[in-house]
Amino acid sequence: MTEKLGVENNQLRADWERRAIDKGSSYSGVLFRNLPDILNYYLHERHILIVLTKLLPLLPKHAALLDIGCGYGRISSYIRTFRPDIKLIGVDFAFPYCKQYFNNVGFTPVCADFSRPPFTQFCVDGLIAVTALMYVSPSDREKVITVLVNLLKPKGVALFIDSGKEFFKVASIIKSCDAKSSTSGTGFILKEYNRLGKSTLTEIVDCGGFTGFSLLLPILHLFRAQLKVMKHLLKLSTAIDESLGHWRCWQRFALHRWMLLKRTR
Repeated sequence: MTEKLGVENNQLRADWERRAIDKGSSYSGVLFRNLPDILNYYLHERHILIVLTKLLPLLPKHAALLDIGCGYGRISSYIRTFRPDIKLIGVDFAFPYCKQYFNNVGFTPVCADFSRPPFTQFCVDGLIAVTALMYVSPSDREKVITVLVNLLKPKGVALFIDSGKEFFKVASIIKSCDAKSSTSGTGFILKEYNRLGKSTLTEIVDCGGFTGFSLLLPILHLFRAQLKVMKHLLKLSTAIDESLGHWRCWQRFALHRWMLLKRTR
C-alpha cells in the first residue's frame, strides 16, 4: 500500500472507531446513516440471503472463512448459526468493533488493516468482504484484491458486496434519497468491478445487484412514514431483483452489487 493510503487509513480508523462507539451493534452503524431503519434492515436481509444461498453452499465441511471488515459481527453471527462447523476469522481495524464482534459472535477477531492481513497464503477456504473494498484507494484496489485472493486455497471462493458508483452520481442530484455514509468510502463503476473480479487467479462464478431497491429508493423515502406502503414497495423491489438482478446492464445503477469469485489455481 502507498504511504498516502496509510495516512488516510489512520483517519479512517479513527472515524470507524467513533462510529462503533456511537452506533454500537446497529445497522445504521455499518450501512447507511441517512436511511430509515426499515431500509437498512432490508439491505441487511439481502446481504444475509446472498451469503447463505451463494457463498455457504460452496464451502466444505469445517471450512475456514475470513470475514473482512467484520464490524460487530453482523454477517458472522448468521454464519455461525447456519454453519456452526465453519471456523470464522473476523478482521477489522476498529478496536471497539473487534470487542463487539467477540461479544456477539464468540470468536476472537484479528484487529488489523485488511489491506495488509497478518495471514499466510492458501490459509482459508473462503472470505467475505461486505462494503470493505470501497474504502481502499482506487489506485490500490487491484493490489488489495490480489492480496486477499492469495489467502484462498485453490478452488476457494470469495464474496464481495460493494456500492455502485453510478447510483451515487444519480443520488447526489436527489438530496432526499442521498444514502451517503458518514465515512469516506467510494463506490465502483460496474466495468471496474467486473475487471477486478477477473484475473489470472480468479473467475466470476456469479454476480448480482439490488437495482430494484435502488430505483424505488426515492419513492421509498417519499412514503417513509407509511409502513404498509413501504413493505409493499420492498416486496416489489425483491421481485424485480429476483427476476432481473443477474442482468449486467440492470446492475449498473445498483446501490449495492455483489460478485462471487472462485480461485482457479
